[in-house]
Amino acid sequence: RNGEATTKVFQGLPDKQSFRDLPIDVFKKLFKDELKEFIRVRFFDTSAIIQNSTIIPPNKGKLPKAKDGENNLILAEFNARERSILLPRPETHEDGNVIVDGGELERSDDTYDGG
Repeated sequence: RNGEATTKVFQGLPDKQSFRDLPIDVFKKLFKDELKEFIRVRFFDTSAIIQNSTIIPPNKGKLPKAKDGENNLILAEFNARERSILLPRPETHEDGNVIVDGGELERSDDTYDGG
């Protein structure tokens, strides 16, 4: 869902714009679940399952309230926009295979292309 949220946020915006430059207004177009996922992968390992968190507000909220500083998902996502996605910490076995998020990858496949 984070990928879907990212695509939605950048729709209709000039190419090569970074998260840092995005106005808070673009985040209002996301659904509650997309907002939560966008925030979750920036504060928690992507393999983590989070039930309750003080970092992720329970309500989407309204844009004017977010602009006024109300703790809601729109403001939390806007504040998290510059954080990197936290990937699971890989473990390397004796045979050279890398374990990521419960699955094995051959060492040659252990790359991230940003996609």
